[in-house]
Amino acid sequence: DIATLNTTPSPRDDSEASQGKKDSSAEKPKQEIGLQAVLATAACNDVSAIMWMHLVMGCPVHSVVGDWISHEVFSSAAATGEVVRRRARTAAMVAAQHGAVGVLRYLLDQGADPNCAPDEQDKYTALHCAAASGSPNTAEVCA
Repeated sequence: DIATLNTTPSPRDDSEASQGKKDSSAEKPKQEIGLQAVLATAACNDVSAIMWMHLVMGCPVHSVVGDWISHEVFSSAAATGEVVRRRARTAAMVAAQHGAVGVLRYLLDQGADPNCAPDEQDKYTALHCAAASGSPNTAEVCA
């Protein structure tokens, strides 16, 4: 899901409902931003959407970690090919991988850790992702 909407109303007193009184303690629907939406927005270099998610919706975009699909090319004496793997990635890592300089700068300005390596298997950081994708601009921002 890209975004979910929690519309669970708070309990109300039946007497107030029958008298037509408005319950001032009723919760407003809360919209939550999905991890995949943050990562996809980072990949697209949509700075205004990342800022909206962060400033308006209160999503901690600089510390989001989610699953991201990684295409890895391998070569050995036996074979050459490509493997698709699911890896834990931060929004900064995804932005670096996709050359999204504007989003990457925003995330770093907001406190994203460029040295965060959330995946125990590959231990990549944002700089690794930038270098692996051949993006010199994002590699420079990460360094």
